[in-house]
Amino acid sequence: MQEKPGILYDQLNELISSMGFTLVDVSGATVNGTFQVRVIIFSHAGIGTVECAQVSRALLPRLELLYNSREIALEVGSPGLERKFSSFQEFRIFTGRVARVYTDDWKRGIIKNYDGETIEMQDNNKTFHIYKDDVVKAQLVFQEIS
Repeated sequence: MQEKPGILYDQLNELISSMGFTLVDVSGATVNGTFQVRVIIFSHAGIGTVECAQVSRALLPRLELLYNSREIALEVGSPGLERKFSSFQEFRIFTGRVARVYTDDWKRGIIKNYDGETIEMQDNNKTFHIYKDDVVKAQLVFQEIS
């Protein structure tokens, strides 16, 4: 996992945050002359097609200016129920959600805090800590609310 999401993230984060959403991840690549951008957004209130369309309409003109091109394919989506983390900042974004983290084995619990070095999690009222350097991979865990 990476520490910081990257330059494209920095360029779009302020606009998306001003709309009341959290930018989780963004990636871009040029394919056959078209700049393809994939944006993942999050909100505790939920993300649906209306929110994705709203963000897409706001981002497309910004991307056309940034890349001086009208050949941009933009895809905006939600993180999904069992998102695989791509950066450590996702531990902050998904605080309060259930995740599993692989170090030398899988650990599962509710993300309580991430201070930049240590991830604090809780499972069955037992708190445990995982050091960032020990994390191999992590992902959200879908948990049905009863």
